[in-house]
Amino acid sequence: MIDKELVKRHFSKSAREYEDIARIQRYVANELVLKIPERDYRSILDVGCGTGLLPHLLSKRFPLAMITGVDIAAGMVEVANNNKSHMNLIFQVGDGESLSFSDASFDLVVSSSSFQWMNVVKAFSEVKRVLLPGGKFVFACFASNTLREIKEVFGAGSVHDLPSSELVISTLAALEFSNIEVVTTAKREYYPNAFDLLKTLKQLGVQNAQKRGVGLGGGRSIFRSMVEYEEQFSGSNGVYATYEVVYGLALKY
Repeated sequence: MIDKELVKRHFSKSAREYEDIARIQRYVANELVLKIPERDYRSILDVGCGTGLLPHLLSKRFPLAMITGVDIAAGMVEVANNNKSHMNLIFQVGDGESLSFSDASFDLVVSSSSFQWMNVVKAFSEVKRVLLPGGKFVFACFASNTLREIKEVFGAGSVHDLPSSELVISTLAALEFSNIEVVTTAKREYYPNAFDLLKTLKQLGVQNAQKRGVGLGGGRSIFRSMVEYEEQFSGSNGVYATYEVVYGLALKY
């Protein structure tokens, strides 16, 4: 079970430096915007908006739409509000598993790199509830093969358990979304060394949010593991980590 208090704390702590180091999250957000079908959207909701990466991209593409971003981490929302540069943006604290909006409030719901920190069934159910009939749901989330190299070296409990692409697809189907399109891709990111990789993950708040006291370890153990990581997963550009990304599109009838 996901510990929401840990999620809030991890991401609020990393909020101020998040955008400077969130390379993979920025890449995914840019890719996601390109997958949104062209339409005259009036009301858009971003679930798990973080510091506002995706809403700022959306405000440029859909300047006539009112775009609301919600995030469970107050620190993220504070940074998003401080960086707000368009009048059509609203940021507020909110739980993606229990949205505070009325039924049928939005004609587009989006999310980028956030659903892996939620119960997918609850979150997708809320998305369907707040979507208008005919509304679009477009999202990207990290899936279970993300950071597989970390798991292999440091152990299965070293990072957060992520949903499988199969779970994402089956949940959309079970909730009776229509016109479902799901594409799973793998993106390899490079870092100067294993220490830099682990430091970046910690700065991003990417830690195990399911079990207290479980993580990458420390002392000599983590030093040996970093050496092992560099021996096994290095290339000409440094050490690498794989991110499995699920992109999804669906329609609410």
